[in-house]
Amino acid sequence: MIAVAATGVVPVATFLTPHALTDSFGLLVVWRPQIHWSIPNEWLTPLIVMIAIAAGIFFVLVPRRFALAAPVVVLAFLAFANREADMFLSTASKDSREGGVQASLDWIDRAVGTNANVAALFTNARAPATIWQNEFFNRSVGPLYNFVSSNLDGLPQSHVVIDRKSGLLKVIGGSAVRTQYALVDNTQELAGPVVAKDEAIGMRVYRVGGPLRVIGSQTGVYPDQWSGPSASILAYACRGGHMRLVLAGEPRLHPKPVTVVASTGGRRLAKLVVPPGFAPRTYRVPLVSKGDVCQVDFAIHPTSVPAEHLNSLDTRALGVRFLRFGVVP
Repeated sequence: MIAVAATGVVPVATFLTPHALTDSFGLLVVWRPQIHWSIPNEWLTPLIVMIAIAAGIFFVLVPRRFALAAPVVVLAFLAFANREADMFLSTASKDSREGGVQASLDWIDRAVGTNANVAALFTNARAPATIWQNEFFNRSVGPLYNFVSSNLDGLPQSHVVIDRKSGLLKVIGGSAVRTQYALVDNTQELAGPVVAKDEAIGMRVYRVGGPLRVIGSQTGVYPDQWSGPSASILAYACRGGHMRLVLAGEPRLHPKPVTVVASTGGRRLAKLVVPPGFAPRTYRVPLVSKGDVCQVDFAIHPTSVPAEHLNSLDTRALGVRFLRFGVVP
């Protein structure tokens, strides 16, 4: 009876937090039914006490000839608790996997072979799991080059910067990065053809075959290449010329044309009109160089929310899809 009474003393509801649940799987046997049946927190302790009393009465009054029923009941409870933990871990594992890779797990090796040399570039625009999972499931992914000042993890890595005059990616205090292929998120446009993509995550593999050169970086663009109401592109080793920009729309979101105004430093460069349709269209935007770089800012109007038009849970205000860009001197 002491064990039954103790269940009324423990404030179980205060333990049901995300941090506790990730390493206290015994709580899942309470938490998952509570979520499923929308049980208020203040009901938890009385319900647990009632169940404990019922279990105590069962163990006291069960006839001797049915003594084996007691361990069977305990085994059934443990099986139920294990099922709840297993379902939680299965869902968490699936979510973690899809947060890093949504193509085939070995999508990089399939494109370049297991013996290729693929440099992984971490820009902090994607979760670290993107790098970790692609390294784990693809033998070809090798050295890690980190754009940010802090280490991604405790494994060997080189910190790099972009030389604005040449666009070359250089190790801090060292030479330019040379590689056969490069894995990077779509905030960075590299010189060379794209040989593989994980579209949903926004990761690409480029064929480099020598010094790695960054054409430009973009902000304001989501992993699926949709922009919001504004976006920017910074082109390196730029001394004028024009930008070749590939844009596309979505007729269900934008049944009418979308206007994209390109400017730099408040100076209007071009007005682009993206008609309804999925087909990519190529546009030219004149560039103005300032200190070996050219920055182009884009204002997109109108935007549209998928949740309001496509029976979707996506509440982002979307403009157009920025598919690719390049600089023509």
